[in-house]
Amino acid sequence: MDEVEPQFHHEEEDPEIIEPDVELDESHVVEPDNDPPQKMGDPTVEVTEENRDAAQEAKIQDMEAISERKLEEAIEHLTKAILLNPTSAIMYASRGESHCYFLLQLLIKDLHLASKLDYDEEISAVLKKPNAHKMEEHRRKYERLRKEREDRKLERKRQRCRGEARAAAYEKSKKQTIFKDTPRWYVNDISSSFKAPIHLMESPANLGKHQANPKVAPIIAKMLGKFGGPK
Repeated sequence: MDEVEPQFHHEEEDPEIIEPDVELDESHVVEPDNDPPQKMGDPTVEVTEENRDAAQEAKIQDMEAISERKLEEAIEHLTKAILLNPTSAIMYASRGESHCYFLLQLLIKDLHLASKLDYDEEISAVLKKPNAHKMEEHRRKYERLRKEREDRKLERKRQRCRGEARAAAYEKSKKQTIFKDTPRWYVNDISSSFKAPIHLMESPANLGKHQANPKVAPIIAKMLGKFGGPK
């Protein structure tokens, strides 16, 4: 009787368990900042007195830009100040404050617009919060101050234009009075003195026209002597 070859059954291995990532609710997660990095100065550089003064001047320009609500321009001035004086901590802090102020202004503006288009109690509640209210009051205050400043600027310009017009009218009147009171023969003599050299340069044949004039004759004599003309 033939022997039966034993059969070996190989057990199949279970597939490897791959653990997936947990899907979390990321609806409230803030997106990463993809903006280009801010320009930073070299903190190891030796700051000269000239650069320190220039940085302070840029800081003053930043404050003026903020008062006019030119926030992007204000940040540019602060960046310039940082590059000039990268060892000043207050310059970095001021730029950060300007960024926050700029973003808050945009946020409040958008919330006001959203509330006008479609009233929402949550948005209304945010706008009624103390900080939002302070920001809005601040915005209105400086809008009013800027308008008053522009009005004063226009008024000064109008006054300056009126003053210049009065001064021009006075000068014109004064000249007219002078010529009115000046004898005609004197005016004619002055006119002849100016015209004679021009006539001679245009044509030497004009010499005879002016040589008989006692006021003009000395001028002609000097010209002829200088250029070697006939006596």
